[in-house]
Amino acid sequence: MSDPTPKTLVTNQKLPPIAYQVQLRSTFCQRCQATHEYSETFELRVYRNFKNLTPIRTMADVNYNMPINVVKSNPTITPFCHECVKPGMFNHLPRPPALDVRVASDLWQTDLVRNTPKPPEKKKRATFTLDDL
Repeated sequence: MSDPTPKTLVTNQKLPPIAYQVQLRSTFCQRCQATHEYSETFELRVYRNFKNLTPIRTMADVNYNMPINVVKSNPTITPFCHECVKPGMFNHLPRPPALDVRVASDLWQTDLVRNTPKPPEKKKRATFTLDDL
């Protein structure tokens, strides 16, 4: 005899967390040669082969006594960072080319005229007079 209640998928809120996961991330700045590190904290939930990480933003989100896994990621590279940015640090570089709006609008108009479909030609109906009979 089959179970009359339908089977539903387990949602993230119903899955119990199994651990906290701290992800250590680092960024290497090419300009000042500094490595900046920061971390993010998550609750780890596992269901069969599916892993779900729920972010933890405040201490009020920490509700259970669970193990803490620390995962270190590969460093990313950035050309400049928040510490070495100074006003005018790119003044020696050229400005990007200006867009000629007039030329662009002219091109748009010609393209619009060229791509506008022509109305179908009306076929002229043959007219007959009484003499044609």
